Amino acid sequence: MSVRELMEIPHLTLRLHAGAPGLDRAITWTHTTDLPQPWRWLSHGELMMTNGMSFPAGAAEQVELLDRLSDVGVGALAIGEEMYCPPLTRAFDDAADRLGIPVLWIRYPMPFAAISRTVAESVQPEQSLRISRTARLYEAIRRTPGTDIDRSHTRRTLISVLGSDVDVCDVHSGRAYFPHDDQPPEEVTRAIRGPVGLLSSGNRLAPLSGGRVLHIVPVPTQSAAVLAVISRSETPPDTLLLQHAATVAALELSQAHLELGNRQRIHGELAAAVLDAGVRRQGAARELGELGLDPARSLVAAVACEDEERLRTLPVSLWRARIPYAMTLRAGSPVLILPQRPHALRVLTDALGRAGRTGLSRPVRRGSRYAESAQEAAWALGMARRSGSTSVRYGSMSPDLGPTDRADARALVEHRLGPVLRHDAEQDGSLMETLEAFLEHRRSWQRTAEALQLHRQTVHYRIRRIEGLLDVDLHESGDLAQVWLALQARRSLDGMP
Repeated sequence: MSVRELMEIPHLTLRLHAGAPGLDRAITWTHTTDLPQPWRWLSHGELMMTNGMSFPAGAAEQVELLDRLSDVGVGALAIGEEMYCPPLTRAFDDAADRLGIPVLWIRYPMPFAAISRTVAESVQPEQSLRISRTARLYEAIRRTPGTDIDRSHTRRTLISVLGSDVDVCDVHSGRAYFPHDDQPPEEVTRAIRGPVGLLSSGNRLAPLSGGRVLHIVPVPTQSAAVLAVISRSETPPDTLLLQHAATVAALELSQAHLELGNRQRIHGELAAAVLDAGVRRQGAARELGELGLDPARSLVAAVACEDEERLRTLPVSLWRARIPYAMTLRAGSPVLILPQRPHALRVLTDALGRAGRTGLSRPVRRGSRYAESAQEAAWALGMARRSGSTSVRYGSMSPDLGPTDRADARALVEHRLGPVLRHDAEQDGSLMETLEAFLEHRRSWQRTAEALQLHRQTVHYRIRRIEGLLDVDLHESGDLAQVWLALQARRSLDGMP
């Protein structure tokens, strides 16, 4: 139904105020609102009806309102007479004529519902076609193979039903979400990564070259994904169908993530087998090689991150970057087997962000060395935490920051802490516990005594005994630094699997 046809219905008593050049615009639905910035809730072809409660009074603001309504493709604007709308300015009337947006008066007391019913009855054939198209969308998800998750299997149907170019994209990078999908055009990627832009019916609109408009549609329950839709005709895609298409994309992504979890469990069992050096080690190493994780070209990474969400989505990031991996938990922390490629390590550290810490082993080289590589990765992670570095490779740290490998760490512990460790072992003593508590509580006698539930004098005696055994003065900065460094090395060694 066009605006002209709607006005010709006698009982609606609609009257034209301005925008006569747009009388042949199609009306596909109605929307009643008195909210500010109403264009955010409207879409192409809709008749906006309002009582004018939030209608701007200034000429510039009234013109801006029409400009925004034109940007989202509103079919017409209808205002209730004798209600709350401020006087319409001459600039507003001129803008309506220039933009071709009919502005109608709804005579009091004509109910808005009567106009809505009339429009609804006129679009029943289109509604039937929409239902048929919606059914095709959901049929596509039913036919999706559950195990082949590296590309979108519903995208072709989305393109056909919407009559538009459609891409499932990452909301942050603007790149294709599925690892084997074709990449969207560069200007689409830039638009997704760009400013928010104009909002319409919950979607974001961005101008493209050639007068085309990109519709960026959020995917329900999948905050990291959006649909990028560009109509192949002058008619924008149906807003309701866009929402159904986004729901179908959400279902397919949920299936993909579920299958990814299944893969992760299976591959994690292989990782656990080779890292524990058990009887299944050789067979598990062979299966990892078939997944693209040949020990000759792989390494072990131990990771930590304060941002739990980044840890949770780490497998998705690796999958989307086409990086084979096997991940398991050791001492509550993720440990991964990865290809020894700069790209793989860059994706890993980027996925963890600034709050992440990564320890990398030397190349595994042979299947019998996985367990040792895990120990190297754990040691490097400890060094990363101590130094504040994002990533540390085993054996690469400067000696100024401590020992560079496990052999150096053991030598440092023996040299600086050996007499105390042997004293405790021979006499079932607690000197090491007292030393750690003393340094943890900033060398406060009283706080250390309270923490250990000892008399202050007992703590004083034990610290003097420790200084004598180690030939150090814990009030001297140099001695204190070396003892502290040895304690950190001991903790890193103790934390290794």
